[in-house]
Amino acid sequence: MENTVRRCQNCTQPLPGGARANRRYCDEDCRRQAYGQPAAPVGRRCESCGKRLPKGSRKNKRFCDAACQKAGSRCRTRPAATTSKRATARDLLAVVSAQLVQTETALAQSRGRLWARDREIARLRAELAKARRSATRALVSQANDSAGVRERLATVSRELSALRRNWSATAEARMATAEVTGLRQQLATLQDEYGQLAARYQELSEAAELAATERQQLQGLVRQWDTLCKRLYKATGSQPAAAVDRDILATWTRFRQAVTTPTGNRGRAPVTGQAATVGGVR
Repeated sequence: MENTVRRCQNCTQPLPGGARANRRYCDEDCRRQAYGQPAAPVGRRCESCGKRLPKGSRKNKRFCDAACQKAGSRCRTRPAATTSKRATARDLLAVVSAQLVQTETALAQSRGRLWARDREIARLRAELAKARRSATRALVSQANDSAGVRERLATVSRELSALRRNWSATAEARMATAEVTGLRQQLATLQDEYGQLAARYQELSEAAELAATERQQLQGLVRQWDTLCKRLYKATGSQPAAAVDRDILATWTRFRQAVTTPTGNRGRAPVTGQAATVGGVR
């Protein structure tokens, strides 16, 4: 994995190789410019690199170090064509530096979109699980209620059938009108309850079909998220520098392990480490 070139946050020029870890600007001028402070008092500057000479330098000092002195000597003896090539190279370096900054900005935006997609997928999965649990509880309750109503209806139907078999003109005259009316009211009530339960069962069936449709849509989102995680993994070489990228890859690893089956992880090996990851991602 290549080392990232650290650059000045003001002029985007590369920082010196031996700069400390928390250094952000190449010199005092860039630091003052970034913080909106007035420029430092004009003093003597190096004739090669243009930086200010250290305080206490002798009066006839023209360069800040030996490298700048050699560069100044070469500039005096270099032909005009070589100077033109050097200027062209500097312009090309500035263009490449600007392109690098744009690429890094686009990469940061892509990571932000991927993080937002992860949060949206997690929210949808939680909502789908909640809807499934609610639908399961409702279906179980509906099934129990329907079984009770059917049992009561069967009992009343058997009693009514027995009464009809034993019906006769004499028995009809002796039977109390109140008992017959009560049985008829019970039968009408049970029929109404059965109709209501049937309508409720139809509504729950439609809700279950809607939940199945949402599950298919969520599966498509999960597959897209899996593809984006693979691209991030390959782009960073399994060693992302940003903490949010490491969290994303860790979540992806747990997801791949969770969907592992005894016959294989849907044709892919589970991600458990750097060596296993390289073999598992296709």
